[in-house]
Amino acid sequence: MSFQVRLWRKTSKKARSIAVTYSFNCVNELVAILLPRNDILTRAIESVWQTDDAFCIIDTRLPKSQIQTLATKLAPTMMIEDASLSRHRVPNGQKVEDGDAYVVATSGTTGIPKGVVHTWRSLEASSFATTKRMDIDPDVDGWICALPPSHVGGLSIITRSLLSGTKVFVIDGFDDEEIKKRQRAGANLISIVTSAAHKIDPKGFKVVLLGAQAPPKDIPENFLVTYGMTETGSGVVYNNFSLPSVQVTISEENEILIDAPMLARSYRDGEPIRSPDGRFRTGDIGKVSRDGRVTVQGRASDMINSGGEKLFPFPIEESIKRHPSVKEVVVFGKPDSQWGEVVAAALVIKRDATAPSKQEIRELVTAEVAPWAYPKEIYIVDEIPKTPLGKVQRKLLCQRLLT
Repeated sequence: MSFQVRLWRKTSKKARSIAVTYSFNCVNELVAILLPRNDILTRAIESVWQTDDAFCIIDTRLPKSQIQTLATKLAPTMMIEDASLSRHRVPNGQKVEDGDAYVVATSGTTGIPKGVVHTWRSLEASSFATTKRMDIDPDVDGWICALPPSHVGGLSIITRSLLSGTKVFVIDGFDDEEIKKRQRAGANLISIVTSAAHKIDPKGFKVVLLGAQAPPKDIPENFLVTYGMTETGSGVVYNNFSLPSVQVTISEENEILIDAPMLARSYRDGEPIRSPDGRFRTGDIGKVSRDGRVTVQGRASDMINSGGEKLFPFPIEESIKRHPSVKEVVVFGKPDSQWGEVVAAALVIKRDATAPSKQEIRELVTAEVAPWAYPKEIYIVDEIPKTPLGKVQRKLLCQRLLT
């Protein structure tokens, strides 16, 4: 079997089309790439694609036990571990199906990460739609990949660039000098998460992609806020509106459902991505207005049901953050025999600051959210557990505090 992946883009400024064509035969091997976060990753991906194989990237910064756990979950058949890009066979690996392009791990915010299998068709659909939405000109523009390429937020920058012929620079984190160096070399596009927003100077960038459920207020005009997940291969909603090829609907339970050509084929263990009705159930609660505006309210699993009142953590967290002593806050539901759940909050206090009283927290939340939304239990913690992308591991935090 052989087929071609073609990415066509028509720019708004130039009446022309750009086509990048890759030809592939049967994809059999899954090659795990364990290399530092620099431009060698791009060369490693290209080397895998040149032999018609698929790849996955495992973060070398992880502890050996976690690397082993991921390797077991992703089940690669071969591995690249040095700059020579030579491969060695991995025992107990599992080959991929024809048409599979790469496997990427979910962020692991709710537990052990899962492998997600993307095909060349889903990759092409994502690359085409996002490149067009951002009006990227491969002859002029360039990407900086500062997010971990082991997750889809960083990886999609590299794969999108390879398919569109756009230059891309891979760096290890949001180092200001490294970013400026790449800007001087022609990079004017970057993708960030909320926790990194203060680490970059947005000036000089054509587009700053911000992956965030609820972005900070007063963001610069060159920011594009995206909503997406590993299963969609990249963002599918930009500034609250879905891409033209993406259909976002809401279930009877107010869950966000997605039908799009960029949806992955399946999970690595064979579990389907789409539900029986053909749509992907995101696990997020939200709404879609008549004009198509998509609003994400929060994870269904994070919703707190206290005495029949359904509360999402984010608005409560935002109100508590207004206290000058609070550095970070995570709100969650604590089991309660009377109310089912009560609102609880874990606070990280700023250095040399005094922790707020329960009454101060109550007044903030009551004024901005609801009288019944204030935390009944408050925990002062040294740090909040997070993924490498900076996402809060709410489930792990609850386990630490409640067990």
